[in-house]
Amino acid sequence: MHITLESILGKKSGLPDDDVKVDRELVINLRNRITGEHFIFDVSFPEKLELNYQDAGFRQSLVLIRFILIAGLLFFISLHLLESMANQTGKVGALLNRIPAIITLAVLLFFSYLPNFKHNYQNAITLCVILTCISVLAGVVHYTTEPYVTLNYIIVYMIFLFGVLAMPITTKHAMLAGVVVFSLIVSTMTYIKHTPADLRLLLVFLLFCGFAAAVGFSYIMDRLSRVNYLQGKLLIVEKANLNKNNIHLEGLAKTDALTGIGNRRCFDIGLEEEWNRAMRKGGAISLLLLDIDYFKQYNDIYGHQAGDECLIHIAEMLAGKIRRSSDTLARYGGEEFALVLPELGPNELQRYAERVCKTMEKQQLAHKGSKVASVVTCSVGAASWTLRPQDKLDDFILATDQALYKAKQTGRNRVVTF
Repeated sequence: MHITLESILGKKSGLPDDDVKVDRELVINLRNRITGEHFIFDVSFPEKLELNYQDAGFRQSLVLIRFILIAGLLFFISLHLLESMANQTGKVGALLNRIPAIITLAVLLFFSYLPNFKHNYQNAITLCVILTCISVLAGVVHYTTEPYVTLNYIIVYMIFLFGVLAMPITTKHAMLAGVVVFSLIVSTMTYIKHTPADLRLLLVFLLFCGFAAAVGFSYIMDRLSRVNYLQGKLLIVEKANLNKNNIHLEGLAKTDALTGIGNRRCFDIGLEEEWNRAMRKGGAISLLLLDIDYFKQYNDIYGHQAGDECLIHIAEMLAGKIRRSSDTLARYGGEEFALVLPELGPNELQRYAERVCKTMEKQQLAHKGSKVASVVTCSVGAASWTLRPQDKLDDFILATDQALYKAKQTGRNRVVTF
């Protein structure tokens, strides 16, 4: 089995990305609350958003957590070896002092691969920092000479710094770890090692400043992290709104304003897509062009508003004739409509077009200016091709247009197919 660093640390957390939907105004208000002119200490979010923020931070930091834990294990093992080399007589004692820290880090590393670690990682990391510091302070008790005593104090402070600044824990957990570790160091200096008062006061002051600075820096990082998180959420919301608007605008760009069906652009796109699909499959494609008979006379007699209502009525009738979702209905011109009908052969197309003509007549839209009937009728030109590699789309449209022209020239209110 090939072992890599990614297989040890884990390239991803392996946990589902349980995102939450957020309101744009809520995100903006929270961001302004944190970055506003008036300083606010509490930067927590509402419950669901807070949980999502903690989960997002965990997913981003899981590899870093494992890396730090592995680095800590290597550090304590190396420290034990160096101490053993420097102090030949105290090898066993040095080993016993470092074993608790090694066990603590190893246990946390093991738990980091368990699914439940996600829900308790803040408490687990805080406890690990405290226990590791306690195990190192045991070294202060073991060693009686310098520089080993001071060295262990420094190691404790380093563990705290890494735990607070490198690990993804909240300011509350950082403060808890700081208070406990600082109290343990002061107690060790006062009651166990009996550090001289003047030196103890100086060390306590320096440690207090270091711990306070670390917690303060952790708080600042948490604020910045929350602002970045809100900015990311706002970006997602804005992107979703932009996509929604783009889809709406795209729909408007392909819709005829009067009838609500597809416009000429919709027809061109739909026909080209179905033509290419039929060309790949070597299948059939049909096109139907419909022209309302004597529509100019209809407008002259009944007015343009009535003409618009007539077009809307006919568009609704044709929409009811759509067979499948792949069919494309569009307004081709002023009083012309087009239907793209994939996988429809010549015989089916002839019957389909005749049904459209009959349905048009059944609408009983009065038309005194028509020379072929007392109601609104239509002329239909249609073409159905089983595509071959040499066929051209423009020739297909031209053939359909010629069929429509012939239907109008031979008396109107009829169907001509090519």
